[in-house]
Amino acid sequence: MNENDGRRNDRIVMVSFNTRGGLHHYITQLANALGEKVEVDLVLPRGSELAHISPRVNVREMDIGNTKKNFIKNTVEFWKIIQLVVFIRDRRPSVVHFNGCYPWMSFILPFIGDIPTVMTIHDIVPHPGSSKTDVQSVRDMLLGYADRVIVHGEYAKDNIKNVDKEMVRIVPHGNYSFFSNGQTCAEGTERTFLFFGRISEYKGIGYLLRAINELNEEGRDLRLMIVGEGDLSPYEEEMRDRPWLETINRYVADDEVPEIFGRCMAVVLPYIEVTQSGVVQIALAFGKPVISTTVGCLPEIIKDGVNGLLVPSADVPALKKAIVHLADNCSEAREMGLRGQDMAGSEYSWDRIADMTLRVYDEIRR
Repeated sequence: MNENDGRRNDRIVMVSFNTRGGLHHYITQLANALGEKVEVDLVLPRGSELAHISPRVNVREMDIGNTKKNFIKNTVEFWKIIQLVVFIRDRRPSVVHFNGCYPWMSFILPFIGDIPTVMTIHDIVPHPGSSKTDVQSVRDMLLGYADRVIVHGEYAKDNIKNVDKEMVRIVPHGNYSFFSNGQTCAEGTERTFLFFGRISEYKGIGYLLRAINELNEEGRDLRLMIVGEGDLSPYEEEMRDRPWLETINRYVADDEVPEIFGRCMAVVLPYIEVTQSGVVQIALAFGKPVISTTVGCLPEIIKDGVNGLLVPSADVPALKKAIVHLADNCSEAREMGLRGQDMAGSEYSWDRIADMTLRVYDEIRR
């Protein structure tokens, strides 16, 4: 134990390549929880959001990033690679933990091969519309350097490819309760449903719009909020002249999230394909029931009739039925939301997630 603050005499270097958004929130909340138990150095791209990081975490901003522009620029400026390698080696960590797999890591990993390495893989299958060859080939190469790979559920462990399953460990995605202030279903939010997150083809927004359109044509008087940045042009026809529809088509700052979630009675994830979603953890934190498709790890988190409802993907009639059920049974919806909030504070607490992560580290410490 560290004599000064009660922490173990271990140092972990965590490296992430995102400046904001879901993956950034994931690594900062994990670092906060680990920082209560061990010494943590968190390496982030310069310009990252730092508002929700504990003072117990040693933050180091460096010239790294996961965009193609940053990859080319930072590779040409090779001394930036050297700076990161030197920083990691100087800290003499028990473990280096990378948040995801990105091309720039191929210049780092060969020079820290003697340090135990963990990689968290959030999405085991590239999303539709991405370059599967590029993503998978980079991941295959980089996973060869990992001593352990962390994924967020049984589905992910069963379906991850080109890695020894004996090296894969399941650690659930922790809650995003830092967004909420104990807020649950606010007054006046009945019959309002929320889609939240980046607009992408694989998220099935078209099916949700069809479901709500058809229900309102039947006189159901429902409202839908679509909130997130991305291209909504493929859905123009379904969105035209819909007074019940509200869109906020931009990146949403962290301090806007409570008001947005406070206005809905339930969150809808009509995804066609996904491994996991941080949006689920925001919904649970706010005590909102979730209507989710049965894809990826989502059925491992959303329990049908317990903290939400499950429907098959791309099934508009089933989605309509689930929406109507919650809209017509507000008390039941609130009870589902409260059960989900309880799960966020127990099963998905970051203290529990940190302990599980430390056990993974302990398997490979030298």
